Amino acid sequence: MIIKYFNTLIIFALIILHFFDGGMTMYLVYGGFATEINPIMKWALQTGPLIFIFTKGALSFISVFFAWALRESFAFAPFLFFMTLGYCLVALNHVDIFCRI
Repeated sequence: MIIKYFNTLIIFALIILHFFDGGMTMYLVYGGFATEINPIMKWALQTGPLIFIFTKGALSFISVFFAWALRESFAFAPFLFFMTLGYCLVALNHVDIFCRI
């Protein structure tokens, strides 16, 4: 029972981090302060902001959908935790770049 609530909380944090990552990526890349290293997202950024938002949203939805479907699984909790921790590190990198501007 507690795993379900923990995973649900982590999934909501993951959703917030997805939005933050997308917004900061657009700001930093279009502002010329950073570059995108993910080839799919790099293509989406080069195509235009609406394509980037759609692509980021679709990929985020897919990852959150699977996380939500597996939220009651005890074995999935560590994977979900480390995935969210990775996004936290990406968010901290964005903040670091933003503070250096």
